[in-house]
This record gives sequence, structure tokens and C-alpha cells, in this order.
Amino acid sequence: MSKGDLTILCRWLFFFVIFSIISDRVLHSLLVHLGDQIKSGQAIGKVNHYLEVKEDSDLIVFGSSRANHNLITDKLSINGFNMGVDGRSIAYAVSLIELLDDKKQVIILHITPGNAFKPSYEAEDLEALITIKSKIHSI
Repeated sequence: MSKGDLTILCRWLFFFVIFSIISDRVLHSLLVHLGDQIKSGQAIGKVNHYLEVKEDSDLIVFGSSRANHNLITDKLSINGFNMGVDGRSIAYAVSLIELLDDKKQVIILHITPGNAFKPSYEAEDLEALITIKSKIHSI
């Protein structure tokens, strides 16, 4: 391989690396933007919806699947929101409650007694909130 061929190879490699980095950043920004638009589902969509309506709600229900499926906020309040999520614990709910302003709101925290203090709890459910860390810091 001659010196000229090596120079061309290095240039191509350099441009490929730069193109890859730029493509990665653009794709990441696009996916974050699309993720912010999701307002349904049990994962990021419900949290996005909560972040959008938390200040306008006068009643917010937190808890696990029992709160999600058994408490109908429309029957309790016109501006209610059910933030119950399947498979989540009290730590998940408290993390979201801490995002509320000091506004007078009714908070219902549905706790299953057997799950309130689990010795084997390792906060796996809080990993779902990592994806919204940048939104939480901007609030």
C-alpha cells in the first residue's frame, strides 16, 4: 500500500467517523423528540401525559395496577388524572409526587400493604424514570 493510498484511506475513515457521530446525534434528537410526543401507554407515554396535566389536575391518583384499573378519576373529579401504572411501587409514585408544585391538589396514593415495605425491593421500577430525567430537570 502506497503512501497516497494510506492517505486516502485515512481521509475516508475520518469522514466516516464524523458522519457516524453526526448521524448518531441527529437520530438521537429525532427519537427523543418523537418520545416526547407519546401520550399513551404504560411507560413513557403516561409519564409524558402526567407532566403535561399535573398542574391543571385537582385530583391525582398514584399507585400500581390496582390504582390504575380500579380508581376511575372521572367519577371523582372533572380534572382528575390517574397515574397508576402496572408493576410500579411506592418509590415510583413518590418520585412523581415530588414533581408537583405546592398547589392544593388531592393526592390518592394506593398502596398494597404487602408491597409497601418489601425487603427484596431493588428499585427496578425507577429505571423507567431515567428516560425523563432531562424533562424533570427542565421543569
